[in-house]
Amino acid sequence: ERKIPIYGEFDVIVVGAGLAGCCAAISAGRQGVKTLLIERSGMIGGVATASMMASITNFFFNNKNEQIIKGIPEEVVDGLVKEGATIPDWRDYKVPQIPHDADILQIILFRMLKEAGVHILLHTFVSDVIVESFGPDSYKILKGLIIENKTGRQAIYGKTTVDCSGDADVAYYAGVPIQYPVKDFATMVFEMGNVDLQKTFEYYKEHREDFDEEADVALKFSDFEFNWEVRGLFHSPHHGGLNNRLLQNAIKEGKYSKDKGMAYGLD
Repeated sequence: ERKIPIYGEFDVIVVGAGLAGCCAAISAGRQGVKTLLIERSGMIGGVATASMMASITNFFFNNKNEQIIKGIPEEVVDGLVKEGATIPDWRDYKVPQIPHDADILQIILFRMLKEAGVHILLHTFVSDVIVESFGPDSYKILKGLIIENKTGRQAIYGKTTVDCSGDADVAYYAGVPIQYPVKDFATMVFEMGNVDLQKTFEYYKEHREDFDEEADVALKFSDFEFNWEVRGLFHSPHHGGLNNRLLQNAIKEGKYSKDKGMAYGLD
């Protein structure tokens, strides 16, 4: 017989400490219920921190410039403004992305979680679920999780579990039907130093044909110009640089490759 020690019992268990998971855990903790947040890595914030995509898409406003998202997400962005970690003038639907300092975002999230009384387990994987069947139809209820970390394999019981794992790990382990997505490719996020954004802006201003206003989230050049000159925000549309003549000429010269597959270097 193999016995698994019980880590504890909670009212709410949140799996995944991305922005969605942090907001769910903070909300539960503020209601005074015993809440546990589980994260497989040593960071919280998910894509906005660990993946270096330090820019929150501005879905706070609709295209009528009406604010439709408030609450905890708004508190997070206001906290970033207070710490000087993002632009103060973000409340406008013409601001497509809200850039931020990823390290400061983590500090803000940790602070909010602590103030809400949330228990946190980092470097912890969910490896299985505890499911009980009830009634003649074997109606299944999720009662808890099996986790693994440096302490070993343990069980956790929870009245409610919120799956914010990103890949729906808990739902999958619990037997929920799934669909496999069509294979796609991955991209690499990286930071660059010593970039002259003013010079880049001036290039686009002189070569308007290279600024793709319809790429991804549509962004007029006039809005791009206002965001840079007034708000200090430089954001060009996603995929908007694919047809840039400088890039295409470099590809023709053999400096870059358009082939998909394993990454490799060019002289």
